Amino acid sequence: MNIESSESKRASSGITGSRRGRKGLVVSALATMALLAAACASSATTSHKAATSTSAASSGQSSPAASGTSVTFFTSSSAKSFADTTSSLKTAVSSAGMMILGNLNQAGVLSVTGLSLKGAETFFVGNPTTGKKLFQMDPAVGAILPVRMYLWVDSTGGTDVGYLDPASLAAAVNPQLSTPAQMISQAASKIVQSVTGTKPSATASVNVSFVSVPSSKSFADTTSSLKTAVSSAGMMILGNLNQAGVLSVTGLSLKGA
Repeated sequence: MNIESSESKRASSGITGSRRGRKGLVVSALATMALLAAACASSATTSHKAATSTSAASSGQSSPAASGTSVTFFTSSSAKSFADTTSSLKTAVSSAGMMILGNLNQAGVLSVTGLSLKGAETFFVGNPTTGKKLFQMDPAVGAILPVRMYLWVDSTGGTDVGYLDPASLAAAVNPQLSTPAQMISQAASKIVQSVTGTKPSATASVNVSFVSVPSSKSFADTTSSLKTAVSSAGMMILGNLNQAGVLSVTGLSLKGA
């Protein structure tokens, strides 16, 4: 399944009232998306790079921050069907001056295992112009941007929308990103409230740490090695989002993201 935006296609061609009963939160990041990748604390740019280049390089292991950053999961329940909530999300994203840069239909992916979910899909929401500012500060922010807004049908048959707070996730990557990422958190909250009619509420908070490991290979070779390693680990790449391609429309030139 490919996660790809119309912007990235153009660039390459010339160019989230909670439901009760939630017992936990699984935070994951899709490494192949250089995002998402769903999750993620470190110090400022120089510190997380210095930590990984010394500790990780000498030990051959990842170098997580000493302590995690608290990240909150926000949810809001929709009175609409899953399909109508999805449609409303798309409209709300556009009205907020943002765009859906990709999507991952988890229900579809999991159906091959025999699991039948009435609805489960993640939408990657962002604004290249806003994202440009954060990527200029620290490209590692691609591990958590664009925002992942997850829609799912819960055990009661209702549709929920959830997302991890972008500002605190950004702080996990680099504390200096927290303040500029606040506008993204505000936009995410407004979008969800527009979709469900209810302001999203905090349902869980967890400490997350961003882990960064330097590669001695080129970007292209590292990407190739990742694909091989994923397959060898018995996993699969469920999609990819070329942030460098998307951001190129803003005039920002990244050698790889």
